[in-house]
Amino acid sequence: MDSVEEQNHPELKEFILAILKEREKLTDFRFKAADDALKVSKEVLEKDLKHLNELRTEVITDRNIFVKRDDYMEWKEQINRSVTQIRTAVNIRTGLAILVALITVIIMAVK
Repeated sequence: MDSVEEQNHPELKEFILAILKEREKLTDFRFKAADDALKVSKEVLEKDLKHLNELRTEVITDRNIFVKRDDYMEWKEQINRSVTQIRTAVNIRTGLAILVALITVIIMAVK
């Protein structure tokens, strides 16, 4: 049953229904726009994550190229010990050479 008011104003009912339909279209449009924006954001995020993973792989690869500090310090100490041993050996040989030269000079002077 139609009410008395609907019978008196059928164009008002159509106007309100048209407004509601337009609002529904606007709401659907907004939801679609939000979905589209979410899809784009997801694609951008996935692209950024892909680049970050590639960068992480490069960093891990590069990290293997460099010497670790502990290894460097150990090698440096070994080299310093070797240099000290070489200097000591050179000093001993130099001293022996000087001693032999002095003995030779003394022997030559005594003859």
